[in-house]
Amino acid sequence: MKTANKTIIQTVLETDRTITDHQRESALAILEGQTPPLTPLLLKQADVASLLSVSRQTVWTLTKKGVLSPVKLTSGLTRYKRDQVLEIANGEKAVA
Repeated sequence: MKTANKTIIQTVLETDRTITDHQRESALAILEGQTPPLTPLLLKQADVASLLSVSRQTVWTLTKKGVLSPVKLTSGLTRYKRDQVLEIANGEKAVA
């Protein structure tokens, strides 16, 4: 890849606020010829609790209040979007 094209892509990745951290990290790794980081896009309730430093009960309460939007995979199998959880953890999304 030409240096100019690589520089343009890196600039877009650094300035475009609609690109998630996971997308940015993956794209930069690919530009460097590396394998992108394999992080789960959906998290278990316990993982969400750990990231937010709260109990699993609090995760359930946040779900009930609509702060977290769970993804129901099957009956009894619920996961949470990693990007949404990270927005809350980073203070980008208010917790009511």
